[in-house]
Amino acid sequence: MKRYLAFLTLLALLISLCAGFTLAEEEQDTSIAGWYRVYSITPEDHNYSYIYDKPSSTKGENLGRVDDDEYVYVYYKTGGLSKSGSRWAYCDYYGIQGYIRYENLIYDPNEDGTVEGWYTVFTLVPEDHDYSYIYDKPSSSKGKNLGRVDDDESVYVYSVETGVGKKGSLWAYCEYNGIQGYIRYDNITPETAME
Repeated sequence: MKRYLAFLTLLALLISLCAGFTLAEEEQDTSIAGWYRVYSITPEDHNYSYIYDKPSSTKGENLGRVDDDEYVYVYYKTGGLSKSGSRWAYCDYYGIQGYIRYENLIYDPNEDGTVEGWYTVFTLVPEDHDYSYIYDKPSSSKGKNLGRVDDDESVYVYSVETGVGKKGSLWAYCEYNGIQGYIRYDNITPETAME
């Protein structure tokens, strides 16, 4: 009887692990498909991003490099292979297809620097929050907190700019329920499916 219970426990564990891998592979957000301009913020000292064969810089093979201000066509967004909570975009860059860090991309459907439109909040930084703040300056340390926006709420974005201080963050000037200010750009996703 103990062997039978041990076997069932092991079988349940294996099934749950397999189900987890299947779910991770299926979590592909195609609503964000479109043209994106590369602006590398991770790592901070680069002015380019790499495309990998897997959504991981440590487990994937480097397929090519894309310099800042170049454009890639993104098909979908997905989670990474690590536990860091990173998001990756499956893209095409002159025939090279693979994964690029989503945080290093700026939505630019017309390839003209226009980013205005509706975005959904999905907090990535800090990882333990399910909300983001709007500040009066593009900085969480130097700006005054004007209000909180929960995940899955929409904000209207007017422009994107670099943060106050060192390179390493992009901020969107936005409006939410009459409050205008700055929200971290890596915490929002364009609502292209609704357009």
